[in-house]
This record gives sequence, structure tokens and C-alpha cells, in this order.
Amino acid sequence: MIRTILKFIFTVRYQYTNPIHQQRARTLLVICAIIAVAALLSLVTIQIPDVLREGVTDPIGLASSVVVALAGALGYILIQRGYLIPATWIFLFALTFGSLSPILFGPDGTPTLNGTSLVFVPVPLVAAGVLVRRRGLVFITALVFLAVAAGALSQSTQRDVIRIIPAEHLDSDLVLVSTTVITILVFVVAFAGNLERIANQSMMVAREQRWINRFILDLGRYQNENALLNYLIITLRQHFSRWTIELYLTDENNNLVQIIRGVSDDVTIRHGAVLRPYEANSLAEAARTGHMTSTSLSDDLPRRSHLSASAAYGVALPILLESRLLGVLDIQSKESFTTAELEILSLLSQLLGLTLQQLRQLNGLQSTIQTSDAIIAQLESQLQEYELRQRRSVTDVWGSYVQGRGKEAIGFDLVSGSATPVPADDLPENIVATLSSGALNVSTTDTEQIINVPIKFRDYNLGAMSFAVPANQPLNKRQIEVAQVVAERLALALENTRLFEQSQAQALRERKASEIAALLMSATDVNVVLNVAAENFKEALGAVHTRIYIQPEMMNEPVVGLQKEAAR
Repeated sequence: MIRTILKFIFTVRYQYTNPIHQQRARTLLVICAIIAVAALLSLVTIQIPDVLREGVTDPIGLASSVVVALAGALGYILIQRGYLIPATWIFLFALTFGSLSPILFGPDGTPTLNGTSLVFVPVPLVAAGVLVRRRGLVFITALVFLAVAAGALSQSTQRDVIRIIPAEHLDSDLVLVSTTVITILVFVVAFAGNLERIANQSMMVAREQRWINRFILDLGRYQNENALLNYLIITLRQHFSRWTIELYLTDENNNLVQIIRGVSDDVTIRHGAVLRPYEANSLAEAARTGHMTSTSLSDDLPRRSHLSASAAYGVALPILLESRLLGVLDIQSKESFTTAELEILSLLSQLLGLTLQQLRQLNGLQSTIQTSDAIIAQLESQLQEYELRQRRSVTDVWGSYVQGRGKEAIGFDLVSGSATPVPADDLPENIVATLSSGALNVSTTDTEQIINVPIKFRDYNLGAMSFAVPANQPLNKRQIEVAQVVAERLALALENTRLFEQSQAQALRERKASEIAALLMSATDVNVVLNVAAENFKEALGAVHTRIYIQPEMMNEPVVGLQKEAAR
């Protein structure tokens, strides 16, 4: 119970970001609490009973005790609320007033200087030197100098002879000097000694931060999560050999699963203990709250149930990324963790979260790229098949179309506005080469330059066209581009013309079929229907003769037959 009360009283509940301020606040809090309690006890046990028994005999001493008690209590409250600088100045003013009161208020109530009053003069100067900056030290020094000057000025007017027997003041002088020396020693050890320790801790933090940065860069070389976790666990345990380090990652059920590396230094990762999010230990609490939690042997058993037998303290650091829990880093030690060590571990957990997330995003992107590559390859294959079918379709259609027009469609020679058919065996060699290769060809003779341009539609070579220009007329890039554009437009025109002819033929067939259907529908006798059908089929198809068979039941005899000479 007493230990809990003392821990509550002497613990700084406000978290200062500056480690120097944090350490100074912790030390000053203890001093303010001790001064306030000591001054209060002095008032209650000594001065107030003296006042009640004998009246006010020492008003200066009573006022000093009240001021010191109030200053200590007020400083304590301000430190707990985060106002360290005001608390420091209140403490300095109270200490300066208490140290200079023997000078300002002598035995007869006037300022004076003597050996006893000068003993406490260095105390506020030492306190200001370790608590405030140079301007504050100069200000406190000025106050002390003014008090000493006032005492010296007042003492210069005193001419009475004072008889002092040193042996009679031995005890009080010894206590006074010892108190002064101890007070100065406390300030120097408590504050100046802390500066060196804080500086060493800062250097240690900077050194560990540089190591963590190099460590995270090394983690970035791994693209396999198992290999990364294996390297992570090995390196952390080697670097922080005085600590027990365990790593837990969340699974699909938000449980914490312990990650254990394989026996050998390979990438084998095994899963250990599983912690549920509703458990009472500090690991589950860190996972639930997303904040660093600590535990020790002084806590209840459920909270420290995960501690190993050799550990007395533990800290659980959540590995987060944008408030999403990735895992928890469990650190256990025989000794308590310092503020600097906790800052290092907190930074390490943040960087681990970023590294794990980047690796998972990288693996996800690689998987997406592989899937996209497979889809692209499939689409490319389908596109090639489609283009091949289109090319075959265009080849078949145009082959049938050309064959339907006869050998006269092999080529045309346009001279003086008239087109003369050119048979296949009379095609120029350059035209034949262009038809075979499907590439533009330019040749030069003595009198002219010949440009052979392929006529392509959907990568299918429909034919070629040839231009002849005088030999003395140089060809430029623009003229060749114009020839290619003309060939492209010609290919589109030929395809449109073919489609138009095909549409006309289709329309003619549809119209003829409609006319025949109308005639058949208008007939009222079966013989008439059959004769009309036979006659129209002969005309529509250009048949030599047409026969129509009707099979009532199993009978298969010709009913109507039309010869070329007569119709029946």
C-alpha cells in the first residue's frame, strides 16, 4: 500500500517530449514534494505549537515556512500539468527567498551580513545554474547581489560591539554548513549529473536510430515475406541480445500468432502460440488499443502471463499502418526499460509496419502484374486468332469475288481515261513483286520512275497500283505518302463497292423470292402452285429443268417435271 502511494506521488504523469525536460521534471517533482511535506511538518509540529504557546516570536521564520510549503505544492501541481518552466521559477524564487532571508531580515529585523547569513548565498546560484538558462542565472545572481549589497549597506551603519563565543555556536554552524553543502550536492548530482546521463542516452538513441535505418534498408532487399521475417527475428535477437524478443502477426481471425524462425538459417518460418484479442495480458491489450503497453512482475498474473521465467519487465509495441494492426512486437528484459529505449523500440515498430506493408503491397502488385500478363497474353492470342480469321475471311471473300468476275479482273491499265484489262501473264515484274511482298516499291528506268504501291485492306493485299513519273522529277517523302493514302482510300472504295454489289445481289434475291412467294400464295390449285413454282425456280436459278416431288405417305413418284423445251 505504501509503495503504491509513493509511486503515485513521485511519478510524473505528464509526458514531456524533451528527455531533458522529462528528467528535470522527475527530479524537481521529488524535491518539491519533499520540500512541501517538510515545510508542512515543520509548521504543524514546531512553529504552530510555539505560536500557540508563546505567541509569534519569529514572524520571518513562520512566513518562510509558509512560502516554502506553498511554493513546493504549487510547483508540484504545475509539473504534473506540464508547466515545467513556471514551476521551475516558483521553486527558484522560493529557494532564493529562503536563502536570502537571513541577510534581508537580521536579528533586529534589518538587513545585515554575517558568517551565518552568507552560508546559504551559493545555494540559489547553484540551483539557477542547473535549472535555467544564462539569462535566468544572471537574474538570480542580480537578486543575490542586491540582497548582499543591501545587507552590506545596513551593516555599515552598525557600530555596536558584538561579542561572539565560537564554541557556543559550533552546533548550529555545523548544521548550517552541512545543510548548505548537502543542498548544493543534491542539486549538482540531481540535475548536472542527469545532463551527462541524458547526453549519453541521446547519443545512444542516435546510434540506435542509425542502426535501425541501416537495418530497415537491409529488410528492403527481401521480396519474400518468410525470408524477411527470418532475417528480422535473427537480427533483432543478435543486436538486442540482453532482451527476449518475440514477434506476433495477426491472422485472418485477428488473432496474434507467434512467428518462430526455423532451426537452421533458412527461410522456414513456424507458427507458435496463438493469443486471442480478448485475453487480459499486455500483448492482447496492445493489439486492442493500438498503443504501447508495459508490464512487470508487480502486475497481476493475467496481465503478465506471457512473461518468460527469466524476465521481470515487458513491453508490447503494436505494429500499425494507418491504424490497421499488422502485429505486435514483444520485448522482455530483466531490467526496466528507459525512456530512450522505449523511444527506439517505438520507432522500430513503426518502421517494421511500413516494411511489412510495402512488402505485401509489392507481392500483391507482382501477383496483379502476373495476372495481367496472363490476361494480356490471352487477349493477344485471341486478337491474333481474330485477325487470322478476319484475314482468312477477307481472303475467301475477295477470292470468291474475283473468281466470280472472271480472268478480266486480273488487272487494268488506265490510259487516256479508259481501263483495259490486263491478263495475269502480262503483269509487270515490279507489280508481281509488290503483290507478293505487300511492300511499296520504287524503281527507275531511263525515262521514268515507277512507284508500285500495295492496295491493302485489313492487312490483306487486294492488289497493287503503279504510278509512273518522269525520271527527272525527284520523288519526295510527301509524294510517297500521298500515293500510300490513295492506295488506302482505293482499298476502302473497293471494299465498299464489293459490299454494295453484295447488298444489291442480296436485295435482288430477296425481291425475287418475295415475288415468287406472292405468286404461290395467290394460286388456289395445287397443280397451278406446282407449275408456277417450277417455272419461277427455272427462271430465278437459270436451271435447265426443274422437278418437284411430293411424297404423300410412302409414295415417291414425280408429280411435275419441267424440261427445257416444255413445262409440265
